[in-house]
Amino acid sequence: MSDATGRRHFLFWTLALLGLGLDIGSKYAVFASMGFPSNPACLAGNVLRFHTARNRGTFFGLGGETGWLGTVLVVLTVLMIAYVIYIYLVPPKESRSRIGLHVTGLALVLAGASGNLYDRVVFRYVRDFIDLGIPGWKRWPTFNLADVWLVAGITLYVFALMRTGKEKGDGTGVNGEIARDG
Repeated sequence: MSDATGRRHFLFWTLALLGLGLDIGSKYAVFASMGFPSNPACLAGNVLRFHTARNRGTFFGLGGETGWLGTVLVVLTVLMIAYVIYIYLVPPKESRSRIGLHVTGLALVLAGASGNLYDRVVFRYVRDFIDLGIPGWKRWPTFNLADVWLVAGITLYVFALMRTGKEKGDGTGVNGEIARDG
């Protein structure tokens, strides 16, 4: 195994495991200290606050009352995790010049999907606790660190793919550097 491959594996698995640990640990700490249901605990005025919520549905709690949805979500999440690991192990040729962004994005997606999968399997719901909003306006739906990892990971991965597309177009990168083949 080359040094570059070793660094790539170290980055991917370290980020994935660290992200998973932070997600599960933060959920445990908040639910253990606040219980369920909880009153909001303000951390930054009324903009950021913690309060415990159980999400049995998908994004924003959609479909939460459908019993079969939990099983479907577990199966879909397992398939997504398998696909993320496959993309990591067999990256598309176009992605090899931006390996850091790709690996970071995929590791965050793996961490987020695994954290929410853990909750669905162990608790039959996802534990959410982060509550953002601007006072006087409608608040954002409650979420957790796994959701942050998913959004950040997908964003990084798409950004890396877009940069790769620009490099492919004229042979130079965004900053004028010469694109390299993997």
